[in-house]
Amino acid sequence: MREIIRNLIKPQMGKRLFMVIFGQVIMGCGVAVMRLAALGTDPFSAMMLGLTNHTPLSYGTFCALGNVAFFVIEFLLGKKYIGFGTLANWFLLGYFVEMFEWIFRLVGITAPVGMPVRGVVLLLGIVLVALSLSMYQSADIGSSPYDCLAPIMRDRTPIPFFASRVLIDGAAALIAFLAGGTIGVGTIFVFLLVGPITALFNRYVFEKWITTSGNNDCQFGR
Repeated sequence: MREIIRNLIKPQMGKRLFMVIFGQVIMGCGVAVMRLAALGTDPFSAMMLGLTNHTPLSYGTFCALGNVAFFVIEFLLGKKYIGFGTLANWFLLGYFVEMFEWIFRLVGITAPVGMPVRGVVLLLGIVLVALSLSMYQSADIGSSPYDCLAPIMRDRTPIPFFASRVLIDGAAALIAFLAGGTIGVGTIFVFLLVGPITALFNRYVFEKWITTSGNNDCQFGR
């Protein structure tokens, strides 16, 4: 429990909480934008969207319930990754995706026509997701129930982080495919681009921002 408390009491908590919550808003927008492109989303979102189609639940509600299983793993094997960021991603992200999809419908934004335009829209979504990941992970006050799986595998097995992430995302993509989720070329681009773009935001923006008062305990986990 001391590991959890350390994530709840850190310097600059106001700034960290802002980064976590606003990061979830941006991530919700990014996922909604990628869905507009209809070229595929990240493996986790595709898995949740595919499974949601087989339930009467909304995407946001299903994400909140579906993350329970991942949180059990996080609580049992990776308590040090639990914090406000865990709760924000767990309970807010799915509803922010729904909110932005509703806004897009309200203002008449529809799926783009033509592969070049769809590609640009997909890239915009990827950049937004990378920006949001950098914000909430640089805040370093907890990892989402899904994002903690790769670090836990790295911590408890000989498998390195990158290979752990590939295995977990691959399993999520397979479940998405079997459940009828949208898996496409966009999923590959998400996998290839989100990490490097997130690292750029970390290095040049948010890690510097969070350390302006001399704190240097940020970590990049995804």
